[in-house]
Amino acid sequence: MDAKLDGLADSFQALNSNVSFIKGRTEDLSYMTSKLDDLSFVRKKMEDLSGLREDISYLKGRIENLPSPESFGELRGRVNSLPTTAKLASLLSIAVGAIAFLNNWHAVRPFILGF
Repeated sequence: MDAKLDGLADSFQALNSNVSFIKGRTEDLSYMTSKLDDLSFVRKKMEDLSGLREDISYLKGRIENLPSPESFGELRGRVNSLPTTAKLASLLSIAVGAIAFLNNWHAVRPFILGF
């Protein structure tokens, strides 16, 4: 009978060690699960960054459509060659003077031609 009790005690100890081993593994499993939760947080952040990636590619496409520095310099030269306000005012005053001169030709002719 002592042999049966010793055998039963040995199996109880083996069962106890197996249960403690399984408990250790479940603690490892809960640790790994918490790490996986951390990874899901990282995955969510990566999804947020994919929106940023789309925004950057949109901006890059808009920048590619902008004029090059050479063509922008050419445009600046064209703008600089446009008449200024002073030039336009002088041209307008010359045109008004010419119209006034021609409208009063009958009064101006004796002074210019002498008769």
